[in-house]
Amino acid sequence: MKPAAYQERRQQLLTKMDKLREIRDDLASRNPLFINGLPVDVRQRMLLLDRESVRLRNPDLTIAFVGGFSAGKSSLVNAFLGRYLLPESTKVTTAVPTFVRTTSEPESAELHYLNEAEVEKLGELYRAEIASLFQMPELARSPYSSLLEKVKPLASEGRGRRLVDQFQVYQEQRHARQVDPRGRVVPTSISGAQDKIRDETEAMFLDRVVLKIHTTQLPEDVVLVDLPGISVPNPRHREITFRFVKEEAHALVFVLMATRLFDKDEIEIVELVRSGESCIAEKTFWVLNRWDSLSSEQQRQTVTDFESKVRDFAIPSGFQSFRTNALHGLLAQLAARGEAPQDPALQRHVKDYDDALSVRYGGSHQTALRESQVPMLQEQVLSFLNERLRKTTLRSAYENARANFCDPLPHHLRRAKENDDALLNGDLKRQEKEVSRHRVDERCEDRKKDLLKQLRELRNEIAVKRSELLRQQTKELVDKLRSKIESGPETDAYEIYKEIIAGRELRKYPYHFEIEMRIVDNLNTMLKRNFRQIVRNQVDEVFADLVKRVHDALEKVREDIMYNSQVLAPFEEVIKEESGSFADRIDGVVMTKAAELDALLLYKPKTFFGLLGGNEILDGLEDAAHLGFENLRNPGQAINPGDLDGKTKAIRTTLTEHYIDKVRQYHEGITHEVFPIIINNMQQIERRLVEIMQGKYRPALEIIMSQEVEGEFSSRKKEIEDRSRRFRDTIEQIEQLGNEMASVAAEVPA
Repeated sequence: MKPAAYQERRQQLLTKMDKLREIRDDLASRNPLFINGLPVDVRQRMLLLDRESVRLRNPDLTIAFVGGFSAGKSSLVNAFLGRYLLPESTKVTTAVPTFVRTTSEPESAELHYLNEAEVEKLGELYRAEIASLFQMPELARSPYSSLLEKVKPLASEGRGRRLVDQFQVYQEQRHARQVDPRGRVVPTSISGAQDKIRDETEAMFLDRVVLKIHTTQLPEDVVLVDLPGISVPNPRHREITFRFVKEEAHALVFVLMATRLFDKDEIEIVELVRSGESCIAEKTFWVLNRWDSLSSEQQRQTVTDFESKVRDFAIPSGFQSFRTNALHGLLAQLAARGEAPQDPALQRHVKDYDDALSVRYGGSHQTALRESQVPMLQEQVLSFLNERLRKTTLRSAYENARANFCDPLPHHLRRAKENDDALLNGDLKRQEKEVSRHRVDERCEDRKKDLLKQLRELRNEIAVKRSELLRQQTKELVDKLRSKIESGPETDAYEIYKEIIAGRELRKYPYHFEIEMRIVDNLNTMLKRNFRQIVRNQVDEVFADLVKRVHDALEKVREDIMYNSQVLAPFEEVIKEESGSFADRIDGVVMTKAAELDALLLYKPKTFFGLLGGNEILDGLEDAAHLGFENLRNPGQAINPGDLDGKTKAIRTTLTEHYIDKVRQYHEGITHEVFPIIINNMQQIERRLVEIMQGKYRPALEIIMSQEVEGEFSSRKKEIEDRSRRFRDTIEQIEQLGNEMASVAAEVPA
């Protein structure tokens, strides 16, 4: 494929890729629950669209050389290009991302320096890495002097020494250098760039180096990238390597040291390379460098180990691997052209090469070059770059998008849409009824609990507080009665005598037992009236409290049914009906007990033998009845106050000793019986109210709740319909874009 055709198709594919990303982001924004419900691996693969977009957005095609430190990447790049371009380095601290591209202009280089923000970020990366290495999180926020004070003794033992030394260099240079806020690009010569790459302090503050060279080997739109070793101490350069491999590289030459296959960092790189990548076998060239440093047996074992590892990484069959000696390949090419190495680092390897030339290569530079497998690597890589890279890049972008997005997402969208359609076709109505029923059950239970709670609290109050109050009032009443009996006119026989004959001209004397019975009747009447009033007051207060509590508990019921009078009327009727019967039942208890007290005072004359008479009260009063008339000598004689003093005393003694106890028993009997009756009546009211809630309130609530839930589900139904329609449109858009991308990525004549 010609570069112009590739650029046109790249732009077309990029446009469609960005539309897929818009679809993904719109889904995440409008349907977060759907996105969060996807399997984790599906969500992760969907994010790989960003990688394809980044690659397509770059008009250049990049082939990156990646590997561990001392694997021989720079040597391999030099051998691949057939010239000493990238300086050999034994220092891991001088690795700099280097971009090599062809130019028709004079050869030159560019030094791209970090801007101010990038320099500050580099410092934060150093701090974070030191804190992580020494497992001391606080170091990431510590001042430089405190950090150094803590880690220097630890670093002196060897662990992290190189990292700490680099951070010290960074700190010194950060203050000594003038850093452009926007960064700067410095044009220079190839040799000038090489010098800067070798300089440890310069390399630290370089973002990248661009070398523009004359070569017929690299296509104009292809950039060769020498990435820093994975284990370099500069965290930013390492970050660039991982990011470039993951997102930007269109093809890779993965350089491994034959004597050390796949260390931890290299395994991490492989995982990034193969993640969601459909064309990894075509786009990745595996190089086992320094191959001739192994014995034959070691070589066989290394091949076995390498192939086993590749299978473990699930790299498809058909991958391309080479076994090279990059250094000998480069020296062979230089020697064949009669060029002597100028760089001291390279000169150190000349003697080793000359020894091998005579012993292993028969004195032939061509043989040395051939056995280094560099020509084979050049042939395969350049063939790929010139003939297949553009097609593979487009096909890879499409296939990755299809495998990571266009296939899995519509599958899950269809399942979600089917669930929505099932809801719309019946399940939603069933759910609506279930929700309505559940809410009615819950609401009825809550209202019932509120009512029962109010009545239970009132019953508890009656059992304790009201009972005690009635006992206190009863005691006060008995105390007043005792006072009247002991000294009041109510028990003064002469005063009662005057009441009897007052207004009766024909009567001068009372009947036998009349004064005594008049006193007892008056006391009984007063006692029953007062005690009945006390009980009535208590009952009225209890019922008023009950009504208030019921009304309070039913307020939410009223709100629930929107103050429907037909539903509320039965509640009020219960309260109204129970109001009368409530008091009547209590009055009945009081009157029954009063009748028992009256029966005690019913006059029963004794027989001739003194049998079958009354009780202690009647006996005492009977005795008192015979007193007060001893001084009367004729029927016309008047009764004087002093005549009845004995009678008064006898009456008062009898009532104090016996009547008070009977009254106390009478009161205690009423107190004992009245509150169980009140509580029993309340329980009856409670049962009736609960029955009304079930029979009247619940049906009304069901209608209201059904309408309320129907409104909610109507909104939900519309939401589901809209979502189902969006999912349908999204599926169609993804399928359409997938088909269009397949058409763009389809192979065309070169």
